Amino acid sequence: MIKAFHREYPNCKIFLEGFDHNQLKHHLIDHDSDVIFTTHDDITDLAEVKYYDLFCGHFVALVPTDHHLSYREELDLDDLAGEKILLMDNNWCPPEQLKLQETIRKEGR
Repeated sequence: MIKAFHREYPNCKIFLEGFDHNQLKHHLIDHDSDVIFTTHDDITDLAEVKYYDLFCGHFVALVPTDHHLSYREELDLDDLAGEKILLMDNNWCPPEQLKLQETIRKEGR
């Protein structure tokens, strides 16, 4: 995606850095960045920005190929009961992901 963008806009400089989603929004509002990549639910409070859908997606669960859940076509949250789960820091994930993580935490999965 970045290579295609750069071919079309060769004079645009791109720097990839990792910031939590709130810092990213501040960089954009303060004009320290011209473009950030985030999710639509993360910018609903920002009237002064224009949002472009790059692609649509959904949450995924990653498991090692030798894990007992790896043979399944789909997983429900109930399938995660008793599993060790790595979640993102609340400051780093967008609102919808945070809601999913909180659901997983509250239900003790």
